[in-house]
Amino acid sequence: MRLASLSCALVALLLMGLAALQELHPHADLDPRFTTLQLGFLATALLGFGVGIRLRPRAARARAWELGLLLATLILIFLILEDREQSVLGAAVAAPVLLALHWKRAQVRRRKSELLLSYTMFLLCFVVFEAAARVYFFGPRALLPQYGSSVNELGKSGLLRKSEDPEILWEFKPNLDEIYELVRFRTNSRGLPDEEYALSKPDDTYRVAVLGDSVTQAFGVELENAFHSVLERRYNAESESTHYQFINFAVGGYSLSQYLAVLKRRALAYQPDHILVAIYPGNDLDLEVQRNFEIQRKRTNQYLKLWSTRIFSRHLIKRVEAMRRRAEEPPVYDIDAIRQIFREFHQIAGNEQIGLTWVVLRRGRDLHQREFEIIEGLSRELEIPMIDTGPAFASVAFRDTVVSRMDPHPNVHAHGHFATAIYAALELGN
Repeated sequence: MRLASLSCALVALLLMGLAALQELHPHADLDPRFTTLQLGFLATALLGFGVGIRLRPRAARARAWELGLLLATLILIFLILEDREQSVLGAAVAAPVLLALHWKRAQVRRRKSELLLSYTMFLLCFVVFEAAARVYFFGPRALLPQYGSSVNELGKSGLLRKSEDPEILWEFKPNLDEIYELVRFRTNSRGLPDEEYALSKPDDTYRVAVLGDSVTQAFGVELENAFHSVLERRYNAESESTHYQFINFAVGGYSLSQYLAVLKRRALAYQPDHILVAIYPGNDLDLEVQRNFEIQRKRTNQYLKLWSTRIFSRHLIKRVEAMRRRAEEPPVYDIDAIRQIFREFHQIAGNEQIGLTWVVLRRGRDLHQREFEIIEGLSRELEIPMIDTGPAFASVAFRDTVVSRMDPHPNVHAHGHFATAIYAALELGN
């Protein structure tokens, strides 16, 4: 027991040193695998274990089962402390339980066996509930660490880097091949979320530059199932003499101003014959949205996040958000700035003698109607062809088009509908 006590103390000191080190010298690109709060809690718990074993070695031997339950409880608290929301929720649950145990000590001692059994069942049920929550939100693959840890905010995913261009702001790192949002995510040598394409256009090739944000980038969808890939296969299947290439330049979080910068600085270098600007009306018209985006250190312990707590908070948050949106005034868009961006696209297409089409990526006729009318009006004013994918979802429920219950991005089936709607209306040269 003396050795066990000493071991607990040494490990606790080591953890305290690690917590201090990561606070004094944080990694430039990676979040710590365990937060300082977690390490501090674990160090304190181990010190308490060590002192308890040292002072009462016989009691420690006799109560191995109780110590095991205590250890399981400490592990659970350790996991909860990974996230601020989870920490608050854990404290709110634990505080009244501890107070009740303190006030009813006599009853606890008399019914210790029953309480221990009940608590053991609680811990087992919690583990099962957490597993069920992950399956409910994301599917069975989320139980595997490789996939469960891939559900992360783009800014904390480690997939982005700061762009050298002050108007593009951020871009994907080149040569990525990782699991992100439960699917394989790849970029080519130039950081495009697509296959490798040479800058020099081969003979008998028709190129389409696809610009967009996370919807076009295809969050949570394999590259071969993204709508631009589906379009590429369909056009090539029906063409004998011309080879079609749909090259994806989309990056999550981009707005219209970044689309234009990407076209000027990157897409034109590939000698496109047509520009396909895929607009998500939910946020692409907000030209200031990129100011709220930040590339943060990569989160390395995403798998430790407890998703079971979100089964309750998710519905509460949705209700609060709905009330907030009703209370807020509709967003104010800078129509003159948006019109100028549309004009620049039109001028570039004319100067380069290439085609230009706007695609409004809606999943229903009634969604984002105000934004759609703005885009439609400007397209008519400048005589730019526009495709609305909304009618293609007339008989499709919105819930059947999302990646998961926690991610409203379009899923594989939605991308298929996008491709069908675009293919039916898109006019490309030969």
